[in-house]
Amino acid sequence: DPAAAVVYVTGGSQGSHKINRTIGAILPALLEQAQIVHQCGDQPTTGDRAWLDGEAAKLPDRLRARYALRPYVGPELRDIFAAADLVIGRSGAGTVNECCQLGRAALYIPLPGTSGDEQTANARLVEAAGGGVLLPQVSLTPERLLEVARRLLRDRPALAQMGERARALAVPDAAERLAQLILDAAKA
Repeated sequence: DPAAAVVYVTGGSQGSHKINRTIGAILPALLEQAQIVHQCGDQPTTGDRAWLDGEAAKLPDRLRARYALRPYVGPELRDIFAAADLVIGRSGAGTVNECCQLGRAALYIPLPGTSGDEQTANARLVEAAGGGVLLPQVSLTPERLLEVARRLLRDRPALAQMGERARALAVPDAAERLAQLILDAAKA
């Protein structure tokens, strides 16, 4: 539906039981406001994928059509990011870099206990620039996630501006810069 916002939900490379369950708990309410592409692997120890399939099956047809649950996202990731108005996920280096490079607004839920709390540091950096919102996992409840997501989705032009602020943090030629530094150091 071109009139409805698109939300991409991902737990990053490690997945996220907490994010998956919280999204599942608010599916009907969030789908009233947006379409969701939800990347959730089939981790047998959590059972999240099967549980989400069950929650989706309970949805009325008009809402079920707005929910795409995917076990893996490959080459189509570029299309998902192109369509996404908001990304909800962890704030590891890969996810943050993708959101910034592509100018996507994000609601970051850092993985607690990461080395040096790098995920929180990543999210704070983007949030300080106005390119995202940080929601600590300790504060993550279905009610809180729905409240924040609804607030963000209510103003799609503001989401686009948030994405542009995130893009301002990107360094698109970082690889070339790093290579040049190495070459310069090697000459010295």
